Parts: sequence; structure tokens; C-alpha cells
Amino acid sequence: MLKRNPLAGVMLALTVAISSQSLPASASQSEPIQTRARDRYVTAMTGLADGYTYATQLAEARGELGMACPVPSATFVSSFGAPRTGHTHQGVDMMADFGTQVLAPEAGLFDGDGESFYLYADSGTTYFGTHNGGDLVASGSRVTRGQPISTVSNTGNASGGSPHLHFEIHPADGPAVDPYPATLEACTRPVVRSVAIESNTTTAPTFRYGVMEIHRYWNATFGRIDGRTARVLTRYLNTVVGNRLAAYLDAISIPYEANWDRVADCESGGDWHINTGNSFYGGLQFDYGTWLGAGGGQYAERADLASKREQILIAERVRADRGVSPWPHCGPRWYG
Repeated sequence: MLKRNPLAGVMLALTVAISSQSLPASASQSEPIQTRARDRYVTAMTGLADGYTYATQLAEARGELGMACPVPSATFVSSFGAPRTGHTHQGVDMMADFGTQVLAPEAGLFDGDGESFYLYADSGTTYFGTHNGGDLVASGSRVTRGQPISTVSNTGNASGGSPHLHFEIHPADGPAVDPYPATLEACTRPVVRSVAIESNTTTAPTFRYGVMEIHRYWNATFGRIDGRTARVLTRYLNTVVGNRLAAYLDAISIPYEANWDRVADCESGGDWHINTGNSFYGGLQFDYGTWLGAGGGQYAERADLASKREQILIAERVRADRGVSPWPHCGPRWYG
């Protein structure tokens, strides 16, 4: 089940993109307000984007994101168990245009032949898809959640029919279960849209906004808004950005970073890029097999070649599966 990001609702509620055009050149009385407002908004949204990206990566490493929608643009209905010639329908048919990309529902091992694929997810679930028009990754490859892996077509026994992905879910590699509820949830989950921002300065804010100045600024710069929208926007800028952003970023990074810092201090003296030639690498002294087995190859061949953040993400995967036992001497320091 998805653990919703606290910022997702905020970012969805504020789907406003700043134009890259220059601010007015006139020396009017409102220009300083416009400049300061723009700078603060840029600073805020840059911080939110960075924070959301890191939170998403951490949640993925811990297996908390749930299934990604295999074909986000598809239409589909519940058809599990419907009669078919000699059997009953074991999946959901996701109708989409020829060539539409099929995305990996979870991270795992991809096994495909161009027409059908199995995805053996790290969670233990097996996903099956067929009637495809060609794979986008090599069979035997590791894939990440949401990565394009194949394309929609009408191959096999769907030849001559409408293009679609026949999609099945097999928990614990067992019998197929009705995929409709999980697929519907994954494909209707709100998408956090990125905000493109351009500015010459991202100076941290030093004052609080008033509703009237925000109202005037937005009307003059992006189009007219009503008083209620101005109040919501002002509350967002002052409360969420001004007071909560730093605390939120701390909350998603410090608990785990501080824990792994203690382990790294013990394992490697806190050197996240150490390679002494002893077959253990990086701040947490991953051996080659553990690093690659937990998916570290998506970042670098060895742990010492990856960033501190990437090493922590892989360590979280290992911890979720095996606790801190891979660090028998230093692992207990994770807890304090």
C-alpha cells in the first residue's frame, strides 16, 4: 500500500508554473514585491522538488511505493474470471494505442521474448504481460519501478483485435489473482507534476507575505485569481514553505542518514568512497555480491563509486530484507 508523501497534496494543489520570461523592467512600486515573490517561490519549489525526489527514492528503496501503473494512458475494466475458450480470463486487458510504452510495475528481473514478459519483482510478486509489440530492455535485465520495458500491440492470440496489454499479477509467484483493484489504484493515484523554474537568484526568504500583495502580484503576472485562491496561496507560501519545508526535509533525511552515518563511522571512518583493496567498498563496506544483489548496479559497479545517498538507498533495501545482520560488528550502531 502506498504511504502517501505529505507534500504530494500540497504540490498537486499548487499546479502553477512560473513563466521563464523576464519580470517587467519598469521601476514601479510593485516591482520589488514581484521580484521578492518570484524569488521566494523559486526557492520554495526548488526545495520541494529536491525533497520529494529524495523521499520517493527512499520510499522505493524500502518497498513503500506500491505498484506503478503499467500503462498510464490505458482504459480497462474488471474482466478477471470472464469465460474464454477453454479457460477463464486471468488478467485485465489494458487498452491503448499501438506502440504505447509498458512500464515496469516494480523493480525486479525482466524476462521477455518481445510478445510476452515475466517480471520477477523484488517484493516476490510475479507480473505477466502479453500481446506486446517488442521489448524495450533485454531479457535478463534488472529494471526499476516505472521503467519502460515493452510496447502495446495485438500479437499472439489477439492478432487482428484491438491493441492492449493483457496484464496478470501472481503474488509470491503463485496463482493469478484479480489484478483490477491494484491496477485501478496504481493508475488513478495522483501524479505529482514537476514544476519548471528559471531564475537568476534563489535567495532564502526573509519576510512574510500578505494576502493583498500576493493577490496583486498574481493578477499582474499570471492572470486574475479570486480572494480565496490568494489566501490559499499566501498560506502555502508562508506556512508550508516558510515554516515546514526545512522540518520536512530533515524528517525524511536525518533519521536514516544519521543512523547510517553511525554505521559508516564504525565501518570506514565515515569515508563514503573508500576502497582499500580488501574487497569491501564504500562507507558501509559493501562486498561486491551484496551491492549488486540489492540492486546497487543501477547506480555504480561498486559501492565506493556511488554517492552517499545511493549507498544509503541500497543499505535500506538490505536492511528491509535482512536487518543489520550484514554488518555484524557495526550494524547495532544503526539503532543508536
